Amino acid sequence: IGQLTYSIRDNIMYINHVFVVSHLRGQGIAGDLMNFALNYAKEENLDIEPICSYARSFISRGGNN
Repeated sequence: IGQLTYSIRDNIMYINHVFVVSHLRGQGIAGDLMNFALNYAKEENLDIEPICSYARSFISRGGNN
């Protein structure tokens, strides 16, 4: 259905890619994946480095404040 890939190095979570299959896009799945990742990063006291354009956009729109 969807996938978010990331790596963690030096206390930074690098969000590399967010993908949702085409016929399910627009239903909030990518946002759910981002919220899960950002909540995990917060719980683990990780900084975020959004590599993926969707992740950058999601965060700049104020996602998961």
